[in-house]
Amino acid sequence: MIATLTAALVLLAVVVAFQGAVLTRLVRRLREVESQLAPESFLPAAGHPVGEFSARSTDGVALSRESLSGERLVVFLAAGCPSCPGLLAELRDARGGASREETLVFALGGPDDSDAVDLAAGAEPFALAAVAGYGPVPAAFGVNSFPVVMLVSDGVITRAGHSPGELSRVD
Repeated sequence: MIATLTAALVLLAVVVAFQGAVLTRLVRRLREVESQLAPESFLPAAGHPVGEFSARSTDGVALSRESLSGERLVVFLAAGCPSCPGLLAELRDARGGASREETLVFALGGPDDSDAVDLAAGAEPFALAAVAGYGPVPAAFGVNSFPVVMLVSDGVITRAGHSPGELSRVD
């Protein structure tokens, strides 16, 4: 009986050691792949034309690709994003005396998502704000990470970053 238990314990130890080795190799490989991805690869590319989209601001203004005439600051915030609420104060300061219509803020989440509604409400004093889902609106801009702040000129993205400060940085 003791010999059987000892054999089972040795077999279990070998299996656990093998799984540990496989897991270690997998984590090492994931870190290699992650290090090859530049943070900029998660941002919309400069020169990318904005696709068709349709949304309505919290105060009823229709927003679409056609509403992107001239230069606009477009911001995407996501419900549950830990850095997104703090970005609102930075945006408010960065916009200074700019008119409210020159800044569009999309708070992503559902209409019943209190975090998204709160983000949109926080942007209303200095921007046209809209609550939008994670589908067509962010896809039209090529957004796949949050927060994203971009300059759009006549429907074409000219610069993108994760904060207003990144837009003024000279590369």
